[in-house]
Amino acid sequence: MTDEDGKGSRGWLEHVRAIARRSAKLTRLDLAALELRGPGTELNVKLTPGSRWLGGQEETSSGVKIAPNMPTEETFTSPDAAGTNGTFVCTFPLTFQGKRIDSLRGEFSNGRLVRLEADDDEGRDFVAAYIDSDQTGNGRRLGEVALVDATSRIGETRRTYFHTLLDENAAAHIAFGAGFGGTRPKGKRGLNVSTVHLDVMIGGPELEVTGVTQSGKRVPVIADGLWQI
Repeated sequence: MTDEDGKGSRGWLEHVRAIARRSAKLTRLDLAALELRGPGTELNVKLTPGSRWLGGQEETSSGVKIAPNMPTEETFTSPDAAGTNGTFVCTFPLTFQGKRIDSLRGEFSNGRLVRLEADDDEGRDFVAAYIDSDQTGNGRRLGEVALVDATSRIGETRRTYFHTLLDENAAAHIAFGAGFGGTRPKGKRGLNVSTVHLDVMIGGPELEVTGVTQSGKRVPVIADGLWQI
């Protein structure tokens, strides 16, 4: 937290409410797709019509308002499991189960990860073994796309924490494996069902995110490192 949000519990509530308002704006846009562009990353991500964006303060089915993550900076949804195409490069090292994997990168075709590389084969094979532990193959599909801009309080520290729950709040990220049921208010159309979930950071100051509406209109979402909505 910083003083720009206000101090103490009031500052925290202002922060998570602001994220929730942004999530609601993205939901109302009802985007058909996202285009993510950055150094080494050129991903086209299909979204299921009617998908919800989540983040910040949320409300349970019984009406209780909660903030499930602390700290938190992300606004996220679950993409269509069959609709991601293109390449990505991780901008942060992945620290997972006691191992550090640098420069993880790969390629998707029709929603499925078809190429995975890293600075060393051992790291690449370690990640591949984890996502392939889901014998359905759905560990190679995306369950989450999460957007974070350059105003992230975690990102502004310019530190790598080597802990995904902190580092994922510093930059935009994607996740292999399970999607979130809360992003589908009616049924689970296009939702990835998997026994694994692994976040990897692909964002940074140069990441540009453009939304494409159901009518084909292109909407800037993140440009010049900052939210545009």
